[in-house]
Order: sequence, then structure tokens, then C-alpha cells
Amino acid sequence: MKKARYTSFLKGLLLVINLAAVLVLTAGLIQASRGAYGRDILEAVIKGKSYLQTEQFQEQSSEAVYSALQMMAESSRMEKDGLYDPDRIIRVRDYLDSRMVYDMIPESEKKDGICYRMRDLYQWSLKGMESVQDVLQESYQPLFYGSIQEYCNECDEPYNAVVSQLGQVMELLRKDVAEYQKAKKNWASELTNVRYLLWDMGSGNICTNVDELQKKDVSQEVLDTYFKGFGSYYIFDSRSTSVAQQNIGDYFSYNTHALLSGWSVHLDGEYQVFVGIDTEFPAADQMAAGKKSYEEAQHMWETLRMPMLISAGILFLTVLFLLWKMAGMMVKCTGMLAEHSGIVLLICICFAAYEIIQMILRLVLGNGATAHLVLAVYKLAVLGLLIWEGVQRRQLLDGVRAMNRGEEDAHISIEHLFPDNRRMAEAVNDLGDGLRDALKEQMKSERMKADLITNVSHDLKTPLTSVINYVDLMKKEQIDNPKVQEYLQVLDQKSQRLK
Repeated sequence: MKKARYTSFLKGLLLVINLAAVLVLTAGLIQASRGAYGRDILEAVIKGKSYLQTEQFQEQSSEAVYSALQMMAESSRMEKDGLYDPDRIIRVRDYLDSRMVYDMIPESEKKDGICYRMRDLYQWSLKGMESVQDVLQESYQPLFYGSIQEYCNECDEPYNAVVSQLGQVMELLRKDVAEYQKAKKNWASELTNVRYLLWDMGSGNICTNVDELQKKDVSQEVLDTYFKGFGSYYIFDSRSTSVAQQNIGDYFSYNTHALLSGWSVHLDGEYQVFVGIDTEFPAADQMAAGKKSYEEAQHMWETLRMPMLISAGILFLTVLFLLWKMAGMMVKCTGMLAEHSGIVLLICICFAAYEIIQMILRLVLGNGATAHLVLAVYKLAVLGLLIWEGVQRRQLLDGVRAMNRGEEDAHISIEHLFPDNRRMAEAVNDLGDGLRDALKEQMKSERMKADLITNVSHDLKTPLTSVINYVDLMKKEQIDNPKVQEYLQVLDQKSQRLK
């Protein structure tokens, strides 16, 4: 009893401990979900990675290099020495095809396409194009020619086609300049933690969002030192197509030169690309927000790590214990099935026969109403057999309970029972008969014991009474011998005890 109480107490204690472990893990998961931390962030925190090693930062840094290259290409067309350069020349046909611009076009190439200064086209696009009797009112003259008509006459090009192309270029240039101006603001060093620089070694022109690097006499060593000083950087040299990078994710899968060429970067010769990410994150951009969120996740993990690890360990051990118990139960079940393989095989055969008969009925009768009716009758018949089996088992149970109560006429009828149930009923009846016979023998033995005790008691009572009476008579006599008195006293005590 004491052992059972002790076992129950231990089971209750283990249940409480496991419930507490589940609550701790649930609370930790809820807190993590409230922080909106992604699975990748939580995995990185648990593995002890730094923010720069996270998949999130690797993706952001790779995208930053890609976007910075786009900005460099756009700036190279619009800027000179870090300032917007409206004196560049636009050949209308080339700008439509590939956004190409020129610093100069020799007069020998004047027939390759009508050209304008970028400044003139942009101002003209702001004013709008006006025509009088299908003749464009020209606010600005093309290079090398006094008018569009003069160019068309000399180069044998359709006037309306040139005017149409000119309108398309103006609209395109206006959008490009607006996008450039917007991007220039967004890429200001106080708004982003990404620093970029495109160094055109042919012209010495530098496109960058770092003001202190915007100078002609900047050296290779200065640029390398500046960008490699960041925790994340990418450097490309077109002369050797060599790459130096750190914590830039999978950007290496891109071809930098192909990207810049596709975006019509404006260069006079070989070049170098520098992209760095200030990992101090002084600007409040997306990367800084990601770093803050990661630090919050780290703090949360530091707070919950030990409780959650302990809870997980408890639950893990509990699961191992349960698996061990289940394995034991499976072994026992397997052993029981092996011991009763006959009945197991019989049940499997009956089940297989039930399914096979259904399949045959479906194949023979199809899916019509008759088939459904026959299957319903078949299933009702099987259900009736199962119900009758259950009733028989109930009869067996009632008979066993009656015998347990000691009813003398308790007997299980074996009529209409299935063979297995009939054998069980016969075995139970035989057991009941044996118990009744044993009970009769026991009662007979008890009566014989009672008779024996009565007879022996009667046989002892008569002489004992005589002994007691004679002892009393002798005590009344005057006997001076002390020895005799002592003997009489002993006889008196023993006789009274026997009485």
C-alpha cells in the first residue's frame, strides 16, 4: 500500500514537471512569434552567429551590391566629378536603344544620327513640344545642323520619324533625370549604410555617395583601406576581373561587367567598383532595422535559453521513456500475438474474407441500386453476427459473475453459442462445478472438526470436574504439612486453567 502511494506521488510529480516544461516552451515560442522573428533569424541566434553571418543580412548585402551597381551605371551617364553634367551629348537613336551618352562626337560622325546636348533636350522636355502645321517648333538646335529639317535633308531621313524619336527621347530623358534625382537623394550617406564608388580610370571620373572620396587624386590604397575597413565589402577590378569580397552573400553569382554593360555604364576605359556596408549602421535603413531586430532576438534567447533547453531536455527524456515503455508494450503484444497465433490468423482470415466478398459483389453487381441493396444486406448480416457475438460474450460474463457471488445454481447455457464461446462456456461450467464440489468438501470437513471439538470437550469436562471437586475437599481438610498445601495449590491452579 505504501509502495503504491509512493508510485502515485512520483507519477503526479513527473506529470507536473512535464506540464511546466510544456508551458515554458510554449511561452518562449509565443514570445518569439510576437517579436516577428523569422525562422532563419532564430536559427542563426541559436547557432550563435553574428548578424553579418545571417541569411537575412547576406541577402540584403547581395541586393545592396546589385542596386549600387545600377546607381553607378545611372550616375555615370548623368554625372561628372560627382555633379550632374548636362553638357553630355545624346544621339537620339542610341539613347532610345541603350541609354548611351557621349562626352563628345566628332563631326565626321554627324550623319550617324541627330544629336543634342543633354541640357537642351531636358529643358525642351519640360517645356513640351509644339508644332505648327505639322512642323515642330524647335526650342533648341541639334548639333552640327541648324534644324531638324536640315539634318533630314542631308542624311535622307524621314522628318516625321526623327521628330517622333525626338519626342520619345525627351519623355525618356525626363523620367531618367527624375529617377536619378530621386535615387541620388535615397543614396545619400545619411540615409543608407551602403557606400559605393565607381572609378573610371580612363577619365578619372568618380561616381560615389561618399563626399570625402569625390576627388581626382584619390589613390588605390585609400580606396582599398576605406572599403575593406567595413565588415562587408565588394571590390571588382575590370583590368583583371578580380574580386575581393566579404559578407556579401551570393552576389558572386552575378557578372559585374555584364551587368554594367547591360545598363549602359558610361566609361572611358578600365574601371574599379567598390561597394561597402558600414556595419556600425549609423543610418536608420532596412539593414539597421534588421540588426536591431537581431539583437532583440539575441537578448530574448539569452533570457529564455536555459529554461527552454532544460524544458526541452525534460520533454526529450520523457519521450525516450515513453518510447521505451511503448517498445516494451510492443514486445509484449508481439509475444501475445505469437502465443495466440491461431486466433489472430482466424481473425485476419475472416477480415480478408469480408473484404473479398465485398469486392466480388461490387464487381458482379456494379454500382447500381441493386448492388447497394445487396451490399447493405450483406453488411447488416455481418453486423448481426457481431451483435450476436457480443450478446454471447455478455452471457459468459454474467455467468462468471454469478459464480463469483456464490450462487449454487449458476450455470451458463451452451445452446446457440458459437464454437469458441461454447468451449469457453463449458470450461467455465466445469470450473463452477469444481468450485461447488470443493465447497461441499470444505463444509463437510468443518462439521467434522466441530464434532471432534465437541466430543473431546465433553470427554475432558467430566474428569476435570471431579479433579476440581476433590481438590476443594482436600483444601477444606486440616493438613499441616506445608508440602501438601503447596501441592494442593498447584493442582488448584492447573485445574482452574484447564477449566
